[in-house]
Amino acid sequence: MSSAKLEHVIIVGGGLGGLATALSFHYLFPRHNLTAPRITIYEREPTESSRINEGYTMAIRGDRVGGAVQALKTINQDLYNDIRSMAAPEGDKNVAMQFSFGVNCDLNPALKLNTSAGEDSFRIARFKLRNRLVEELKHFDESKIKLEWDSHVIKADYNKEKNKVNVELKDGRTNECDLLIVADGAHSSVRRYMCSEEKLNFQKCISLSCVTTIDDGESLPSPIKTSPLVGITGKGIGIFMATIDEKSFFWGVIYPSNEERPPPYKGSVMTKDEQEEFVNEVLTRTNGCLSNEFRSFVRKCDRERILILNSHDKFPHKNPSKKHIIFIGDALHPMNPTSGNGANMAIMDAVEFFQLLIKHHEKQDNYLITRSIDEFDRDHVQRSTVAIKISHRNMASAVATGFKFQLNKIIMRIVAFAINNPLLFKSLLIGFVSVIIMILILYVRKFF
Repeated sequence: MSSAKLEHVIIVGGGLGGLATALSFHYLFPRHNLTAPRITIYEREPTESSRINEGYTMAIRGDRVGGAVQALKTINQDLYNDIRSMAAPEGDKNVAMQFSFGVNCDLNPALKLNTSAGEDSFRIARFKLRNRLVEELKHFDESKIKLEWDSHVIKADYNKEKNKVNVELKDGRTNECDLLIVADGAHSSVRRYMCSEEKLNFQKCISLSCVTTIDDGESLPSPIKTSPLVGITGKGIGIFMATIDEKSFFWGVIYPSNEERPPPYKGSVMTKDEQEEFVNEVLTRTNGCLSNEFRSFVRKCDRERILILNSHDKFPHKNPSKKHIIFIGDALHPMNPTSGNGANMAIMDAVEFFQLLIKHHEKQDNYLITRSIDEFDRDHVQRSTVAIKISHRNMASAVATGFKFQLNKIIMRIVAFAINNPLLFKSLLIGFVSVIIMILILYVRKFF
């Protein structure tokens, strides 16, 4: 396809990845004296994000695995600065995460993982981040970026004769474009239509989570005033807690299961009885392994913000580049939600793809779209595969018992020491390897 033909782009999905994609076009292209195409975003949800449906916080990371910080800065520094100002209370900025082990692990953190030098990671309520990106879109006239709510794309086909991608919506509407970017999440309707053989993998863990708002005169749980807390009970239950603001915090309990949970998954669509059954289930599962203080917060949780997650993921598939269609984010490589990497990867995908589009634009490449997608596939697979494997290890650690629990404690202490004391760890490692080499040399000399 000639670069001159990139005139209309359709983005399926108005989540973080889709919104970052649209903004990338209209911020990155002009910096390289390129004209951004007309953008249409179809989002199946009827309204903008609310505290109820996306009230939890998420980490915006600045490391090499989940570098959404760098990606947002690349899109627009002022936008990033505004998002950064909306971050959840940080407590000790030098501590990235706390870990605790054993019964009542929600009370007494045993390890603190320090923030890496120069790494600007933070947590933010997902609804705040998404709504801020939506607000940024409103700076552009609808002739440039048009976001259509309550618009569910269910089919996409490439018309070779016209060199166009045709999309069909659930309500019967159709449209066509030069490039289709699919960012409609882990349960992507377009992926289900085009790649029916690609199935989500259930990782045999389920997360029960909610948000608790404290009463006047109460304070947030002491451990999370410093930083988010990951707790491993050793009894098959893991816990995560993080502040949302000065009066509320998110908590999640993870447990192993051979069977997926059926719906409903959100408190906002549950009956009152179903909401109370959820609360009682959390209290039952945490009995004898988490503190009475935590359990009291569970009883006071906001029932409308209950969230149940089956732990699904999938390694990335090859994008259909010759059809001028690219999947990004969870539509391409669904991440287990408890790993906290999905949004970071989606934002990174958007920016990295556009940097490749710009690269091939500047080369005046007549196969601009195809080659950009193919190069994106070569670059992103390792990054997303590493992130998924890390999430598998994290889930296994969270629900470990017996010997595996004890082994994980040792491994995590070593990892924490290595991260918090990189130079000392390197020196000790070199010394240890040197001793092993000397022993081997002496052993060999004994026989020769």
